[in-house]
Amino acid sequence: MSLPHTKYALPTYYIIAPAEASSNLARYDGVRYGLRAEQAELQDMYQRTRDEGFGDEVKRRILIGTYVLSAGYYDAYYLKAQRVRALIKQDFDNVFENVDVLLTPTAPSEAFAIGENDDDPIKMYLNDIFTVPTSLAGLPAISIPGSLSDKGLPLGLQVVGKMFDEESVLKVGDVLESGVEFTLQEVGSNSMKGLIEGQTGTWEVVIGLEVHAQVSSESKLFSGASTAFGAKPNTQVSLIDAAMPGMLPVINQHCVRQAIKTGLGINATVNLKSVFDRKNYFYPDLPQGYQISQYKQPIIGEGTLTIVSEDGEKEIGIERIHLEQDAGKSMHDQHPSKSFIDLNRSGVALMEIVSKPDMRSAGEAAAYIRKLRSIMRYLGTCDGNMQEGSLRCDVNVSVRKIGEELGTRCEIKNVNSIRFVQQAIDYESRRQVELLETGASIDQETRLFDASTGQTRSMRSKEEAHDYRYFPDPDLLPLEFSQNYVDEIKAELPELPDNKRDRFVAEFGLSAEDADTLVEEKATAEFYEELSNGRDKKLAANWVITELFGALNKSGIGLRESKVDAHNLGNLIDLISDGTISGRIAKDVFGEMFENGGSADSIIASKGLRQISDSGQLTDLIDAVLSEHQDKVTEFREGKDKLFGFFVGQVMKRSQGQANPKLVNELLKEKLAG
Repeated sequence: MSLPHTKYALPTYYIIAPAEASSNLARYDGVRYGLRAEQAELQDMYQRTRDEGFGDEVKRRILIGTYVLSAGYYDAYYLKAQRVRALIKQDFDNVFENVDVLLTPTAPSEAFAIGENDDDPIKMYLNDIFTVPTSLAGLPAISIPGSLSDKGLPLGLQVVGKMFDEESVLKVGDVLESGVEFTLQEVGSNSMKGLIEGQTGTWEVVIGLEVHAQVSSESKLFSGASTAFGAKPNTQVSLIDAAMPGMLPVINQHCVRQAIKTGLGINATVNLKSVFDRKNYFYPDLPQGYQISQYKQPIIGEGTLTIVSEDGEKEIGIERIHLEQDAGKSMHDQHPSKSFIDLNRSGVALMEIVSKPDMRSAGEAAAYIRKLRSIMRYLGTCDGNMQEGSLRCDVNVSVRKIGEELGTRCEIKNVNSIRFVQQAIDYESRRQVELLETGASIDQETRLFDASTGQTRSMRSKEEAHDYRYFPDPDLLPLEFSQNYVDEIKAELPELPDNKRDRFVAEFGLSAEDADTLVEEKATAEFYEELSNGRDKKLAANWVITELFGALNKSGIGLRESKVDAHNLGNLIDLISDGTISGRIAKDVFGEMFENGGSADSIIASKGLRQISDSGQLTDLIDAVLSEHQDKVTEFREGKDKLFGFFVGQVMKRSQGQANPKLVNELLKEKLAG
């Protein structure tokens, strides 16, 4: 990409912007907005207001603006800057004829400390070298965190779009930000590795997660009411869900099987006998006044989950999985002075998956949730849709000095996105360190995460088990089944992500990184296996990961919404392999398939894109190129070998990209050798 005039952007901007600031100051007299220093005389009031209300940098820019707008300098500076601005905008217009968005750094370096360069305006101006051109061109842009510097400071990535195309900028920004695997941290901290450097030493972060996964089932745990998402409030409520007198719960066998499947998927112990208990508490959206859950005898015991952390693979212990019913939903935004209750979720089956406190960083917690969600999606036991509330987390965070006993934990309730989980851990761990280092203690409490501020706040003191007065539910017998029943379910399990990844590496020759990408989602793995069947495995993987995923991310849709299915993409790859089209033409064909659907054959036929593999036609093209560039032929034959690529490019250009590159290379070598 070429933006030749952007090298003049900084001086252009710092002529135009100060000029406009000076002009506005003259219009508004510097008094109507901002500081107003009261003084008896008008002239004294102006002078004092401007002296006290503006810092040195503002004064500097006002003076520059006043200067470039003054007589004799307006044409030499301001008008010239406006002409350069028009050239910069034209540069961007030219680039956006071929691309939809541009990615640039936000700044040339990490942020410098506040006040560090106040006495060096040039250094401050140079920090805007990437953002100023987009401002001059009037283009929409957004900056997102892309990575961290050695000091733990964010390094920004700027997404720039066409004029008035904010939608594409936001879509690309969202896709990129959702893939960021870190949380922002203070200078000098090491919280991504679970360590925080405090004034009194190094603190270790200890994390445990309670994941509430909605069981994939058409009906609720103890009633036949529907669980479909998006229904009107209180339209999916049975008499049992509403806790009408005399209504008795009846266990949903499918939900039991789903819980057993999940336990087997994480290599956990399946308890052949478990007990449902009443967990007693009162809340408007809990009509029974208790929740049917499992306490001392859950359906699933201990297990393990292997994640890939910053230091390699790590096993996270699973304490238990128990079945329980969900509560209803309190709606506080429907009326200015009243709350409403929707009982559609009341009685929906949940699996509460409780980890051991084995995680030591926000990154590990994110990896754990992704892995658990992936396994459940493979098993079909939970769809893992956090936006719809099918998967949410209670995050337990404590800190301690390395080697010491576990500290007092705080529980952050109902966090509904992986990014928010990371942010909540990052904030809460530092909050606790700051308290402990001042000599204060940590209260064991339940807290809420505020996504708008990135902070946690106190909700209530944390209850202990005895506060809920657990006792076995008298309306439900103990849940018992045989080992044969468990073995039958185990025999039905699909190949899970880890096993599939290992097979892709061992049998298909894929890299571990590519295999991990392909197996994370079940739908992706199935698409790839159908596509690669009977074809080059690495080529198929490259097309899925690079071309298909790139197009999906750019358009902001998922694999299921794509117009390119495995059959048609496979047909395109076959046409590359048999020489019908070149790799470059294939990308154009793929773009048409992705936008409008259809088969590769029909698109190639309609657009006349079939690759030229006839040696006679290619020889004619080569002869024309060599005849046109006799001087370069001479140079090549005198030893300038690098010109070979030039000749190939000219032939491809003359054939509009349709020449068979392999044959072109062979025929060119013969011609140039003669």
